[in-house]
Amino acid sequence: MMALFDSHCHVDEPKFDDDREDVLTRMAEAGVTRYAVIGSDMATSRHSADFAAAHPGCYAAIGIHPHEAKGFVEDDLQRLADWSTLAKSGWITTMTCRHAKRR
Repeated sequence: MMALFDSHCHVDEPKFDDDREDVLTRMAEAGVTRYAVIGSDMATSRHSADFAAAHPGCYAAIGIHPHEAKGFVEDDLQRLADWSTLAKSGWITTMTCRHAKRR
């Protein structure tokens, strides 16, 4: 079976609390051996990094989505850099708003 990498999933979110282990087992049975959970603000980025650190085969893409950038401060960039080691990926993502309208 080919090993697969799911580049964007949310299996770390609370809605999976009741059956997360079953979901992870089904992913593995389907050939998904590695996967990335996604942080889109400071809170979810920290959560994603912590989740990745605790789960083999899991990586985290952390960063700030433009919709969440209003409260971003320069110190947040260092915190993201620090968390990237937990994320096991070193990825700090930039996210675009492809559906944003020009004004």
